[in-house]
Amino acid sequence: LCTFHFNFLIIFFGRKAQVMFPSMQYAEAAKNSIEVDPPFSETKTKKTSIQRIIDLEKVEGSDLMCRMVITFSSKEEEVSSLRTCVSAFVNNLTLICETMEVFGN
Repeated sequence: LCTFHFNFLIIFFGRKAQVMFPSMQYAEAAKNSIEVDPPFSETKTKKTSIQRIIDLEKVEGSDLMCRMVITFSSKEEEVSSLRTCVSAFVNNLTLICETMEVFGN
């Protein structure tokens, strides 16, 4: 759970992940930072079937909280590369949350 202190928990449901943010502003900043880079690029060919879709949703019953929903997909032959993609995503999100915590608004 990404709180005002940016302690976060990524919840995985199959190929989907959810991350909570304290506001839409923080969620949009994280989304914009992540979307700059492609989800995965094969070293030799630079081609991939891996896709990463990021959606933001307001949390029902909260005026501020926002949920980031990330969906990963790939062709069957790229499942091992998908693991690398998800691992890189988690590392990037960790760095983004730590940066937001240090620099705040």
